[in-house]
Amino acid sequence: MFKIGDTVIHPNHGVCKVESIQNDVSTEAKRLIYVLKPNKPIPGNFRLLIPKEAIKGSGVHYPVSKSKIPSILQVLEDEPNDLSEDYTRGYDLSKEKIQSGNLYKTAEALRDLEKQKGHKSYSIKDQLVQSAKKILIEEISYVKSIHKYEAEELIDNALQKKERREKQ
Repeated sequence: MFKIGDTVIHPNHGVCKVESIQNDVSTEAKRLIYVLKPNKPIPGNFRLLIPKEAIKGSGVHYPVSKSKIPSILQVLEDEPNDLSEDYTRGYDLSKEKIQSGNLYKTAEALRDLEKQKGHKSYSIKDQLVQSAKKILIEEISYVKSIHKYEAEELIDNALQKKERREKQ
């Protein structure tokens, strides 16, 4: 799937390099482990070790192409889904989308959660909002080679366009 030297995105740790692919010596079963080194500085010699068979479910993926960014931002402007019917289901669905590693689903979750601002349950969902936004900022800034604050501005502008349309 991935090769040594590839740049990948981890949902929790952002941009990473595939540093090596090693045999797991900690178990008797022979399996391969991807060793990922996050680009952002983390104290110590921090590496992510992900078994090859678990890599798909981990949300680790290649960065999206630059040409996909406008359609991802468009998702933020689209009509949100209503999450207010069932709090637990809405929370779980949003969390699942954010952890999927799919930037379109992450954008959907952010858009839908942003609609919840002002509801009494929003404060609990705010962590999910911050997580989704961080993921989008990290990947968009990397793909477009822009500062993170510029990526955040793109995201905020897309969300504000949606809000302005809703008020009209």
